[in-house]
Amino acid sequence: GGLEAEVVPVTNIEELAAPAYWDRMRGVVNELSTGARDVLVFLHGYNVSFADAARRAAQIACDLKFPGVMAFYSWPSQGELRGYLPDGRIIEVSETHIAEFLLGSAGKTGANRVHVIAHSMGNRALIRVLADMAREARRDGTGRFGHFILAAPDVDRKFFLQRAAAYHQLSETTTLYVSNKDLALKASGMIFDSARAGFFPPLTIV
Repeated sequence: GGLEAEVVPVTNIEELAAPAYWDRMRGVVNELSTGARDVLVFLHGYNVSFADAARRAAQIACDLKFPGVMAFYSWPSQGELRGYLPDGRIIEVSETHIAEFLLGSAGKTGANRVHVIAHSMGNRALIRVLADMAREARRDGTGRFGHFILAAPDVDRKFFLQRAAAYHQLSETTTLYVSNKDLALKASGMIFDSARAGFFPPLTIV
């Protein structure tokens, strides 16, 4: 079924400065048993508010019975259907912050591994920052990334094929999930007159 606010309510939102946030995360990770000290980061797509992203992340953790720490990065989507094109511009200027958050999750929390689920438009930022993240991770020794899950990426298919090898510079494994029923991706392909990596046909295989 769909995600309902009644099932996963957002009861409190507390604003923290970055150092305090990473201290809190490290404390939560350290409370886990050694084998469970993984972090899973959800990177949402377009038309998702902060509260929606929080609920979806919580639902993912619940459905997966994830034993580690669930986190999410909420870039400032307009949170409405008509905001597709503005969201596309907003996520471009969010790329540096997204990369910093992912690298921080790997290097500032004490996690064994950081796994990433990127959905739809969230994949646009992820694929564009991969090479820079890989270089920084190698330099700082923070390359503790595990599984990247690319859920119906709203990314130009040709661009995806050109950049796909970069995932394995950072992740241990990468899985691409595609759909032929995602209406947003179908519309995106029509808007840009280009096939999307997360929609088929054509089926994207790397």
